[in-house]
Amino acid sequence: MTISQRKEEYKKIKEGKVNIVIGARSAIFAPIDNLGLVIIDEEHDSSYYSQSTPKYSTKEVAAYICKENNAVLLLGSATPEISTFENAKNGKIDLIKLKKRPGNATLPQVELVDIKEDRLNGNTSIITTKLKEEILKNIENKEQTMLFLNRRGYTSYLTCKDCFHIFKCPNCDVALTYHKNNDLLLCHYCSYVERAVHSCPNCLSTNLSSGAVGTQKIEEELKEIYPNVNILRMDADSTVSRQSYQNILDTFRNNKADILIGTQMISKGHDMPNVSLVGVIGADSMISINDYMASEKAYSNLSQVAGRAGRAYKKGRVLIQTANKTNYILQNVVNNDYESFFEEEIKFRKHMLYPPYIDLFLFEFTSKDLALVKKEANYMYNILNNENSNIYKVFTPRTPLIQKINNKYRINIILKARTSNELYRKIYEKLNLYNKKRNKKVNMTIVKNPLFIN
Repeated sequence: MTISQRKEEYKKIKEGKVNIVIGARSAIFAPIDNLGLVIIDEEHDSSYYSQSTPKYSTKEVAAYICKENNAVLLLGSATPEISTFENAKNGKIDLIKLKKRPGNATLPQVELVDIKEDRLNGNTSIITTKLKEEILKNIENKEQTMLFLNRRGYTSYLTCKDCFHIFKCPNCDVALTYHKNNDLLLCHYCSYVERAVHSCPNCLSTNLSSGAVGTQKIEEELKEIYPNVNILRMDADSTVSRQSYQNILDTFRNNKADILIGTQMISKGHDMPNVSLVGVIGADSMISINDYMASEKAYSNLSQVAGRAGRAYKKGRVLIQTANKTNYILQNVVNNDYESFFEEEIKFRKHMLYPPYIDLFLFEFTSKDLALVKKEANYMYNILNNENSNIYKVFTPRTPLIQKINNKYRINIILKARTSNELYRKIYEKLNLYNKKRNKKVNMTIVKNPLFIN
């Protein structure tokens, strides 16, 4: 919506001219006087957490607003957040189960395809032989296919095979992503862009290698395998304008394309009656992220994208390409068994003292001066750690996986504690001490239970 459209809708709500408000996370702040019900659909989705200032959790805001207005808060999800489901299991919130799909559609059949075995049999393609065969069946039967890959672009990075130089962003501590369509190297953090070069700036070698594949590479390979088939791609690069996102979906929904390749944009919410096959490429990269919530995110994404198949009268099939068929996350996706996955995951959280058994507070320091940001982080750590506190545990400052973003260096401090008024008083005291001598060239933010710690 444009700013003027938003203003007009806001005015209608303020004047009490509407009964229902539908929106993204900022809609929770709509000025409704007689609120009775708040529904947060796909409550597990990370977009309900604002990562930019002001940082907030839509669910926490909604819970507070509902309490103040004596309203009902309804959280909907096929793959709830671990913390949400733990509250339901413990009776802190009511649990209502929907045991049938809309229209009594049957659940899809999920199969794991071993990419190691496929390579041994001589297939060097990104797409396994089994998935190629199933796509061809769909084309012959005039049924549609969705392919999910959690990475946009042509490849994730370029590197020199001779001197191992990696093409990196000058502003951020990350590799540039190669986009073949316009022959560009892009940074997905600060939007830095440069024309792709085809020789190494370090040793001048032309022996360059690409890293893990992206959506553009999948699209190119599919066009070679099925030259007469209509293929669409949906990712952040193909949906730049406000209209392009809807145009792609409308084209696919109207059966004007046979295959839709996409990132997380296609993994949930879409109801395409003619989609009978879903293929997942690169599932292993989703379950190997160094993040305590990686398993939860992987199970959710895989289950959600699997749910796009067979939503009407057609039997759905889902093929997940993997080198680790015995992984418990993948096995529970195959069995559509969220509760078994939950039991495994909650044991890990309890043993390692992660949410919901404890709260994590992330203190993030950023500055253009690396020495300065390190100094400030150490200063705050010493303040937090200058007593034997029995209400929290503080860990030494650490460098994130991506140390620099948009020319700013980052250092993190993690604090573990059970939330209480005493804890907040203690943190407030420490912040007052820090603010007396803090360097204003360094910015500090505090996030409770961050979605990403990297």
